[in-house]
Amino acid sequence: SAFYRCSSLTSVTIPNSVTSIGNRAFSGCSSLTSVTIPNSVTEIVYSTFDDCTSLSSVTIPNSVTSIGNTAFSGCSSLTSITIPNSVTSIGDAAFKACSSLISVTIPESVRSLGEGATFQQCTALKNVYWNATDCTLEPNAEGSYYPPFHNLDNIEEFVFGNNVTTIPAHL
Repeated sequence: SAFYRCSSLTSVTIPNSVTSIGNRAFSGCSSLTSVTIPNSVTEIVYSTFDDCTSLSSVTIPNSVTSIGNTAFSGCSSLTSITIPNSVTSIGDAAFKACSSLISVTIPESVRSLGEGATFQQCTALKNVYWNATDCTLEPNAEGSYYPPFHNLDNIEEFVFGNNVTTIPAHL
């Protein structure tokens, strides 16, 4: 929570000397418009950028292997996201309520979407490019799942990559 709710913060430059960014580090920074995560960071943890409502651009480097629960939840100005091939897991509700998100690319490397709800309430989502070859959803404590694309009526194009071998239950 280093910069939690710093509502006037508009930009952040993170040097390559930074190897980790803590939970909720930029959560609620409502004026933050763009961020480039350095190649030295290997994971985006719990709620790092949640409720950064002006965040319209984020660059995730190939060094990142996991995107934590609610990492970008509520980033209502984010219009597209390309997840790099280095990412193997995406946490619960990682992009929930990104209401301007139109396009997302999920790479072959993704193996897990946690309990799901990954793109819940992303009401503008139209294009999904699913290249994850063998991805699963982990059941919650009650043994159920939260579908990552549940009730998203605006999806017009859902493209599966040629090497996809498994389409997860409740997708």
